[in-house]
Amino acid sequence: MIIVKVNKEQWDAIGSDEQQRIEKGLRECGALEASVVVAVDDSEAPFDTALNHDPDGSPIKDVRETLRDSTAVTGMDWCHANTEGAAQVACLSIVSSSMECKNRGH
Repeated sequence: MIIVKVNKEQWDAIGSDEQQRIEKGLRECGALEASVVVAVDDSEAPFDTALNHDPDGSPIKDVRETLRDSTAVTGMDWCHANTEGAAQVACLSIVSSSMECKNRGH
């Protein structure tokens, strides 16, 4: 089982219907596998779409590296096409966290 963490404040900023829609959409497009659990975490750093920083504050290993994974591209495309505002931030955060887990071999 892979646990993908999302910042509690960002996740709580959207309604439960939108949360479910995001998870369902990302699973249906293949960006989240069935075994992935989305976990809301107070200690998870907020995802910053402007800076694309990871929780340690260092740049994510370049978005281009993440984009090499076709599931990341599919997930990001789904987020951009189906969400906006706070929901898009939460959606992109999940895709980013999921890809980081995959890149670490989890």
